[in-house]
Amino acid sequence: MQGNKKSKSEGINMNHLILTKIRDNIIFALCFLFFVGLSKAGDIEIPYEKFVLDNGLTVIIHEDPKAPIVAVNIWYHVGSKNENPG
Repeated sequence: MQGNKKSKSEGINMNHLILTKIRDNIIFALCFLFFVGLSKAGDIEIPYEKFVLDNGLTVIIHEDPKAPIVAVNIWYHVGSKNENPG
């Protein structure tokens, strides 16, 4: 009957083995999901209209009828790169 008892170190080794396998499976699953997400990210095409006004202002418009939201972004191409030295 004593031959059937497992030593404490065997139980710890088994727990370590199980936890290591679980950890490895989780890491694999996360890496898989990450790379699948990267491959799908390049497939997105957003329809838009782009035109330039007489004053040089470039306008880009995207209409999405799914949500009643209006967003405006204004970007200015100005700054120290456009200034003359002195």
